[in-house]
Amino acid sequence: RKDISLRGVQDYAHFRFLVVSGLRAFEAVGLQWKQIDECETGYKLTIRGKGGKIATITIEDRESVKALRRAFRLRFGRVPQGDDLVFQSTGMGRGGDTAGISKSGLSVRIAAVVDAARKAGIIRQNLAFSTHTTRHTCATLLVEAGVDIHSVQKHLRHANLNTTQVY
Repeated sequence: RKDISLRGVQDYAHFRFLVVSGLRAFEAVGLQWKQIDECETGYKLTIRGKGGKIATITIEDRESVKALRRAFRLRFGRVPQGDDLVFQSTGMGRGGDTAGISKSGLSVRIAAVVDAARKAGIIRQNLAFSTHTTRHTCATLLVEAGVDIHSVQKHLRHANLNTTQVY
């Protein structure tokens, strides 16, 4: 059943985007709208990853970014601006400012999505799942789609190909 509450819309958008982007939790919570640019094949994300390295990856799933925009509009009643954080909480920060979601908050939200999927029988009861698991899911889906291992390595920003080859 589709949850059209703010929390449901955000959970769907956050989960879908994490699965298709393969972002680490710290990359997601710091992501700003100005780091997402539309391109011919979808969207290009410019992110600061591990060790402060800047990388650009392409997201072909246009719906994932549209879902994030819908969640933002539902939360704030406006379109996102460049400096706005992409991943938002449902509450306000100190002083009434907008509050981006924290890593632990994102983890709680992903756990809630997984719990709902368990209850609906979509995933098995004993499946261990975390925010980082969305990154593994991204890699697995890319490999299953026939993407070559070097492209998967670049997308996930693995320094060593051996890390990627487990998929």
